[in-house]
Amino acid sequence: MGINIKDNLREMLKLFRAGHVSENVAEQLFKQLLFSIRLGAPFLVPLELIFLLIVINQTDAPMVTAWFSAMVLVSILVTALTFVIQKFPLGIKAREKILLLSVVTLCLIFGCCLPYYFRFLTSGYITVMVIMVAGIVGSLSGLFSMNRSMFTGAALALVGPETIYFAMHEDPALRLLAILIPIYILAMTIFVSSDFVRRVNLIRANNRLDAAHTELAENHNSLKELKQKQDGDYFLMSLLAEPLGRSKIKKPVFEIDFLMREHKRFYFRHWRKEIGGDINIADEVKLGLKRYVVLLNADAMGKSMQGAGGALVLGSVLQSVLVRTRAKKPEKSPEQWLQETLDELQGVFLQFEGSMLVSMVLALIDCNTGVLYYINAEHPFPVLLRDRKAGFLNETIGIPKIGVPLDNKHCPVFAHRLYPNDVIFFGSDGKDDLFIEVNGKSKLDNDEQRFLRLVESHDARAPLKQLYREILQQGR
Repeated sequence: MGINIKDNLREMLKLFRAGHVSENVAEQLFKQLLFSIRLGAPFLVPLELIFLLIVINQTDAPMVTAWFSAMVLVSILVTALTFVIQKFPLGIKAREKILLLSVVTLCLIFGCCLPYYFRFLTSGYITVMVIMVAGIVGSLSGLFSMNRSMFTGAALALVGPETIYFAMHEDPALRLLAILIPIYILAMTIFVSSDFVRRVNLIRANNRLDAAHTELAENHNSLKELKQKQDGDYFLMSLLAEPLGRSKIKKPVFEIDFLMREHKRFYFRHWRKEIGGDINIADEVKLGLKRYVVLLNADAMGKSMQGAGGALVLGSVLQSVLVRTRAKKPEKSPEQWLQETLDELQGVFLQFEGSMLVSMVLALIDCNTGVLYYINAEHPFPVLLRDRKAGFLNETIGIPKIGVPLDNKHCPVFAHRLYPNDVIFFGSDGKDDLFIEVNGKSKLDNDEQRFLRLVESHDARAPLKQLYREILQQGR
């Protein structure tokens, strides 16, 4: 029980502890105080006017005009002071002291005239005046709660003279009022103190929130700048990769269609681009007198820049081989050319020491006989569609991915005779790895047979985009 009492006392004391008030918090409190006085001071004049009208109506009390003029003049001066005091070349504390002195002076003029005129009023009107003054004191607690000392000073200046008057009066009721008024002031002072702490804590919380918002905005701007720079790098990489990954066949013997959807898609200025590790190449070479179509479908390890870097290296090396082959027109068999090209690619990617691997299908098609020669470096099996029946050409992986050291450098080359209306599909694992909904949950389904079923139901003469849309109907 003792611990609970101590905890409760600590919590109560927190209501009256504002701690050190920083310059920034004090400035905001002072601005709120000025606004309250500007709003409240004009209402004091009508109250004073009502009081004086009552006095004038009831008695022939002297000096009414002098008191009224003084109160109205000081009210106007205090209100005017609130509009110009912020321009004073002084600190917050000095300006608060000037304002405090002005407000106390106004309240003191009003407070001193009260006992002077009470003797001219009947008891009924005294009761009205006491209620009115109590209401004014309560209003001051709301107006001046932004400054602890201002309310206490103003309240004491306002009701102090009448409290002394009531204490010295013979009437027991007025003596009782002399006891109740300080209690009332003390209660209002406690309210003002707790409200002051609440305002200070609220301003501090708002300042922290503003600082957090500012920091968040700065971080957001920094992220936007970084993203813009990153997208610029992506854009430059895409510009380098685009010329490599395209069909350069001028007189096509076969219909060739490309479709590529990368994981990373972005906007740079008004360009919409995508970047990743996939690359498709279609070109022509001559080996001796025979003309061949070269096809590459490859997937470099990694997303975004890493994958794009691998695809860029792969495409550059292969284009170099193609340029050299077109220049020399070597008397080589398709198997020999594929093996030598593989060796050259492997020699480059081994330099990365396993940090960059590539799966691929590299193929040659004899333009006269239609025979397909290809090597498979741990890439999904090519799919053949013949007579509306789809199946894998060969379910044997030739070699590991490019970049993996090989014990036996010889690579098996697969050969298949193609016939009119045959359709060959080369594609990376993105066409097979689908996220499908099972019982409301997303599940990775890598069913290879699914793609075969889609190919069989697909119109072979339709663009690949149609097949892509049919895949998306199955999953993500």
